[in-house]
Amino acid sequence: MESPADFYRHVLTEVLDDLMDQVGGLTKIEKVKKALRKISQMYKGGLSNASSQCRSDWSDPANRCAYVFLYLMQHCHLVFSSLQYTSKILNSWQNKSNLKICSIGGGPGSDLVGLTTFLRKKGIFPPLLECLVLDLYPNWKDTWDMIYKRIPERFGVQYKRCDIVRDTALTSISTRRFIRDADMLTMVKFFSTVSAFFRDEPGCGDLLRSFLHELKPGCFVLFIDNQHNSDTQFEQDFASPIGLGKVFEFRGKSTLPFGQYSSTVKRYCRDLNYKPMSSCEVLIQLYKKLAVQPASRSCVISQDRNNRIPLQHSGSSVDRIQPGAHHRNNVDDRLSSSSQPRYSSLPAASSRSLVLHDFANRRHVPTSPVDGDSDSSYDNSDDDNSYEYDSDDRDYDYDDYDSNDCYDGYGDYDCDDDYDSDDNRNDCYDGHDDYDNDDYDSYRYDCYEEYDYMYDKYYGFDDKKDRYDGCHEYDCDDSYNDYDDYDRNKRL
Repeated sequence: MESPADFYRHVLTEVLDDLMDQVGGLTKIEKVKKALRKISQMYKGGLSNASSQCRSDWSDPANRCAYVFLYLMQHCHLVFSSLQYTSKILNSWQNKSNLKICSIGGGPGSDLVGLTTFLRKKGIFPPLLECLVLDLYPNWKDTWDMIYKRIPERFGVQYKRCDIVRDTALTSISTRRFIRDADMLTMVKFFSTVSAFFRDEPGCGDLLRSFLHELKPGCFVLFIDNQHNSDTQFEQDFASPIGLGKVFEFRGKSTLPFGQYSSTVKRYCRDLNYKPMSSCEVLIQLYKKLAVQPASRSCVISQDRNNRIPLQHSGSSVDRIQPGAHHRNNVDDRLSSSSQPRYSSLPAASSRSLVLHDFANRRHVPTSPVDGDSDSSYDNSDDDNSYEYDSDDRDYDYDDYDSNDCYDGYGDYDCDDDYDSDDNRNDCYDGHDDYDNDDYDSYRYDCYEEYDYMYDKYYGFDDKKDRYDGCHEYDCDDSYNDYDDYDRNKRL
């Protein structure tokens, strides 16, 4: 079976000649070479300027051809792999008969190619898929029409002009209705092209805010952009105040799985003296619109082990991102705070303790909240004091603690309370979703299974009764596997 990466290479091969024909003229190769140089320079530094002179004119066929040659495959891969980081999307969409996807700044439709690849590979392609692409340059529709012919499934795609910086409101009632009904909104390498305008004149972001306000509860928002020092702008200024709960986050290097280029692509690599992008440093965030507006309380974050290798399925093969180049955080999507936004790498400082759970023994393992620079990676070996806690300072007393109680990140509650619809005494809360022993989520903790089916290929535990405490493996009998001198008063 053809892997997703090979499929993207096939699509690029099929459209390059047609795109070059749109450029026309005897000097079309030179025109595209010039466009490649300008686009590369723009993305290396020009986006920091709030000036339209520092942006490409995508109505020019040479620019569109250059963009597709450089970025199409990598952007398709980014979307496809991002949708696999959590089971929430699969669980929400697997019984859907109709899906609506809105892509802001969608350009040639890379978002849609990656998303439809995900639906196809997971076997959940709905009978009816409707897509809307909002872009300043609806000329991209010409490029999309070429790409669409290479996709196996048939579905509806509309392109509509939208200037997210200068427009103050949508004049189309049908567009606003589509946004209200959307199941996912994507922004892939879009926000960085307009963020300088938003910083220069905050009112420019009002149209985007109105889009996010219009989204229905449960709608997913996929945000992918370049990783840099000021990449918390979307989360702080847009997502958190509006009530988008973060489902997961990834920071690091994403690499398109290796494969052979066709003779067509190789020829253009020689003629243009460029190669398509195969890897990039990115920030990926998946949000979900909350049913209730965010309350003014701190978030709860369960941080996975540093330097994990996120899995990206490509048919029967596994695409690997080099270890040590990323962080992936799972976030409690019930909570958000407009007064204290959740930063992208670390939880905000809080007077509450973050909690890890020992599900077999039903006991708490509290730790101190971690403070740090939201723009830097956190190394769990840098500051041992981050893990220490004083038993005298704990918010609860073990003497008063019922072994059947669970902890929801804010206070004790009894398992026999009506916490969830199943009213199951064996249910616990892990900082993301109800943990139900009868309905195991592969991303959650299970004392009698390997921690996570997606990672046991790399971090398989020797003991089936081992559990994972968010940092290291340890045994259910409390004998710690990794270090002989493990201090039981230090837990992450």
